[in-house]
Amino acid sequence: MAAGSRVRIRRYLVFVVVVLLVVVVLAVGFLGWDRGRDVPAVSSPPDGPWPDTARSTVLVCDARFEGTTCAVKPDRRRIEQALRELPGAVSVRLRSGRERAAEALRNDQDMSPHMAWPDQYVVEFGPGMDVVALRRRLAAIPGLSNPRVERTSFWHDKADITILVCPPKENNAGPCNDRGQVTGAERAIIEEKLRSLPGVEEIYFEPVMHRREVIARMERCPRLRADRIGAAYHLKLESGGSFAALWPDLQGLPAVFYVFDTHEPGISDSNQVEGNRNC
Repeated sequence: MAAGSRVRIRRYLVFVVVVLLVVVVLAVGFLGWDRGRDVPAVSSPPDGPWPDTARSTVLVCDARFEGTTCAVKPDRRRIEQALRELPGAVSVRLRSGRERAAEALRNDQDMSPHMAWPDQYVVEFGPGMDVVALRRRLAAIPGLSNPRVERTSFWHDKADITILVCPPKENNAGPCNDRGQVTGAERAIIEEKLRSLPGVEEIYFEPVMHRREVIARMERCPRLRADRIGAAYHLKLESGGSFAALWPDLQGLPAVFYVFDTHEPGISDSNQVEGNRNC
């Protein structure tokens, strides 16, 4: 074979290889494959552990806010001393009204940015606490109102973002008004979106029965409106991930009525059930 023919064949083979490589790259991009990231599957809730610690949130009395007025003017020093002396109290933290408003706005950007919030104390308790007795003790502290005590959520150390979907019975929460529970087709759309999000390590789907047990253990309360409890998704983020970064991507999903930071004090599974009240 002449030298010129060999050169032409070699060039042709190089051309073919380059074309094949381009086709492979385009196919990978078209199919949405991400070889650098494992796409998480949607899993059932883990078996445990079930936390035995507790958390309380309580508002500082302030005549400017409806439902937070008290006969006694708040004395912050005495209030904090009384909270620290509660049995089993591990930590006491003050959340200013401005801080609470900013966090609420991150959870619901349709909320007015000018809405004011009262100050709030968050008290963390160790294991084995009597939730009902703690509520009574908190209610007796002068200068405080609206005490709420509940067991630490099952998801507190297992997830970072909670996504609530429409329950079996309609409620008044935006997309769930005048309709029933989330459908299979809507779940497929939600899960496709969740699996495409960057920085998500685990995705859990929590069925209604498991969520009902979580709320019952948190509240230690029999007055649960079972027909108002819907299923939920929970996202565990990779190190460095944040609720704020993913919040915009979680808007507009079908049959989703609330998305919140699992770790934010004052927001939990139990108080997002319409018709449910702390015992």
